[in-house]
Amino acid sequence: MRNNSIRTVIFTGSLFIVGILFFQYYWVRKAYDMNKMMLENDIGTALYNVAEKISIYNKSPLPSSNPVSQQKHSYYVVDINSEFDKQTLDYYLKTEFEYKNLPLDYFYAIYDCNSGTMVLCESSTHAIAQQKEEYCQEFLAVEGMTYYFGITFPSQTKFILEKMLIWIISSIVLFITLVFFAFSLLIILRQKRLSEIQKDFINNMTHEFKTPISTIGISSEVLLEKDNIRNSERLQYYAFIIKEESQRLARQVEKVLQYAMIEKKEFRLKIDEINLHQLISEVVKTFEPHVKEKRGEITTKLVSSNDFIRADKFHIKNVLFNLLDNAVKYSPEKIKISVSTEFVNGLLKIIIKDNGEGIPHEYQKLIFQKFYRVPTGNIHDVKGFGLGLDYVKNIVEIHRWKIDLLSEVNKGSAFTITVGGKSVITNRKQDND
Repeated sequence: MRNNSIRTVIFTGSLFIVGILFFQYYWVRKAYDMNKMMLENDIGTALYNVAEKISIYNKSPLPSSNPVSQQKHSYYVVDINSEFDKQTLDYYLKTEFEYKNLPLDYFYAIYDCNSGTMVLCESSTHAIAQQKEEYCQEFLAVEGMTYYFGITFPSQTKFILEKMLIWIISSIVLFITLVFFAFSLLIILRQKRLSEIQKDFINNMTHEFKTPISTIGISSEVLLEKDNIRNSERLQYYAFIIKEESQRLARQVEKVLQYAMIEKKEFRLKIDEINLHQLISEVVKTFEPHVKEKRGEITTKLVSSNDFIRADKFHIKNVLFNLLDNAVKYSPEKIKISVSTEFVNGLLKIIIKDNGEGIPHEYQKLIFQKFYRVPTGNIHDVKGFGLGLDYVKNIVEIHRWKIDLLSEVNKGSAFTITVGGKSVITNRKQDND
């Protein structure tokens, strides 16, 4: 993924995170306000009922206006409009709050008209009695009333939050999730940076390798042309080894470079019209010595009626080379490899078969992944980077072709590349006639 795309993803993700946090705060606040309003209505109704019952008990009318007034967040004043005693008030407060199912702790005080102050500050339970001095200081006289009491609820906010427990838990979980997401994003960005550094290092390293490899290759060719080397079988053998190994190393370096280009999305195909049968024959010819070393044979059956395709010759040659190289490496002595083509229903198919070890069914979907190699226990007799088949799959898919695998343990494998669409030149041979 390019840096611009990553920045877009990060910016968009950050906007979504901020939006989620904003809406979560909005709805939590909304829920809190709603619960607060409902509780205040319930408290107001309960206190009105208390005033009404005391009024009936005293056989005196209530004030014409609402006797209950909220002075502060949790402090209420109730105008009784007639004299009442502490025991009556205490009884009606307890019964009314129990009836309304409002298990709230509270302090109350009665106004003394003789002294002009609030007196007889009492608590609803012994559990909060120790806070009496702190809360009784909040009771202040109210002008315009003679017989009234004040009541405060120290646990009103706590009561609201307890009713919103599910909202609080979900908000905490959401916050932790978003923090974890942000932390994961930072780790991903750090890993991406390290990955880019690693890729740059590999690219620089492989580029540095190309010059000495080329020099070694040229030097080995010069050595092989010398008369004293030709006359000495031993020197000719070592010069030939140098040439072969330098070519193999060059192919590996080129493979890493091409793969890095694919990873960076800087890969561009150079499409030409190529003779597929001729290209296959060239690649097969390079493998004949290796196959003979294993006392095997490599055969071709190139019977496709259309053998000209539009493709990148360099990379298609590498694809064929990788598939044949795997066939040679993972096949036993007396190796048998066949390369064939056929043209069926407008599709050109390239089939590469071998009689090798085969691939277990559970690994067949994984072998095209980068760096993946089929587990072989403690046996490491076949070396490689695990990039070959991933490179093959990428090149095939970039050409918009298809590759399939049919394999059975101890019976070998068959890779089929299906070339279709505009890649097949169906009238080339007619043009040549």
